[in-house]
Amino acid sequence: MRWRAGVGLAAVSVCIGAMSPALAQEPAAAPAGGYGTALNAPARLAERVGRILEDPALARAHVGLVVQVAETGEVLLDVQGDKLFVPASNTKIVTAAVALDVLGPEYRWTTELVTDGPVEDGVLEGDLWIIGGGDPWLSPEALAAWPELLASAGIRRIAGDVIGDDRRFEGPQWGEGWYWHEVYAAWGAGISALQVRPNTVRAQLVPGTRVGDPARFELRREGPGIPLLADVRTGAPGSEVRLHYERPP
Repeated sequence: MRWRAGVGLAAVSVCIGAMSPALAQEPAAAPAGGYGTALNAPARLAERVGRILEDPALARAHVGLVVQVAETGEVLLDVQGDKLFVPASNTKIVTAAVALDVLGPEYRWTTELVTDGPVEDGVLEGDLWIIGGGDPWLSPEALAAWPELLASAGIRRIAGDVIGDDRRFEGPQWGEGWYWHEVYAAWGAGISALQVRPNTVRAQLVPGTRVGDPARFELRREGPGIPLLADVRTGAPGSEVRLHYERPP
């Protein structure tokens, strides 16, 4: 027996940032054989970009930039275009475009509730499987509606277990090349075919009353039961905070 809940795939709009009044320009009519903006020559484009890259805020940054004409492939600007960079969140632009092209705008992620036994007098004589389909918007509110959904199917009690199945995704939870300190940041949560938004918990470490006392680990708000082992000691006032996180195997 199966039940499904889904969420749609929406187009993603990405805003890189507003240009300063000195750099912003309205698109100009493209002359025959020319380019479609007031930056009507590669040299002019290179000059503008060069001024941006001279900003002191970028002194320690690594910048790679290639500008091409989509229809012809003509390269208008190349600034360290052959260098290798970690693409970071820019990858989301390509990922969203590929998802829309391959899956289509009508695609729905599904989370299935599947039973593996008969239902007798309102009792499921077996296990309830929650089969994740990669829904990124599966919320606590959606989970709270499941008992009513099961009741409508005649299930009031489960004699077996409730089993979460996240095997839809076979790849690693974290991207290759991520640094160790990123895996416990809120924005670095590992991906799974079965996860509940926002897929993070907020916690705090409270120091003991004396140097060397164990620190107390507390969740700042209620969350799912997470097996955590904290071995943190209290340091002297004003000392450096040093934490090391190891994910479970």
